[in-house]
Amino acid sequence: MRCTPTPDDIHAQHARLIAWLRANGRTSCPALALACDVPSVTKRVCELIADGWPIQRTPGRVTTRCGGQRRSTFYELTGAHAQGDLFNPGNP
Repeated sequence: MRCTPTPDDIHAQHARLIAWLRANGRTSCPALALACDVPSVTKRVCELIADGWPIQRTPGRVTTRCGGQRRSTFYELTGAHAQGDLFNPGNP
């Protein structure tokens, strides 16, 4: 049985990021990249913010694979899209 790939355009990546942030809250950039399969999280989040999504960016630290710490940006959805009823019917 062969799997038919679905287009992975910018809109699909945006949708995965918003869905993840809604369901999971504050998440680090590396965790979002892994969980949502979005190679350029920073770029996509900046696009979402420019489109009116209330996403807050805060600095923090994440644990590395070797057990150390490094700086990272965390993202959190702080409300609904200002015009969610126009652009995302049924999704506040």
